[in-house]
Amino acid sequence: MLLLGICGGLDFPYENELNFQTVDLHDAAAVLVKDGQVLSAIEEERLNRIKHSNKSSLFSAAKFVLDSQGYCLDDVDKVCYYSTEDFANYMLKSIPRRKFVPIRQRLLDKIQRSFGVPLDENK
Repeated sequence: MLLLGICGGLDFPYENELNFQTVDLHDAAAVLVKDGQVLSAIEEERLNRIKHSNKSSLFSAAKFVLDSQGYCLDDVDKVCYYSTEDFANYMLKSIPRRKFVPIRQRLLDKIQRSFGVPLDENK
């Protein structure tokens, strides 16, 4: 089984769409794991040059770990996010004056924008 793990904020670099405080989120990163073995991992700050970046060009990190091992998004069996769905939705609902979009849909939209291909929501 091929797993793509991602963590970090849900804004792209230089956006502040969600207006989370830095302390609410961890440094963005991605890891590629196959059958329990880490194949590749990288922090987003190594790619976007923003120290302790929690910005979600984390999909740059995701692209990097996939490319470094010769995989594409279609090869991935599961995409994992570092937060529970309930907690992420709670955080998103707490943003004043923002239309609530559930974390699952938000991630699917961000992945599609970043990779230019749809991701099966069951992944």
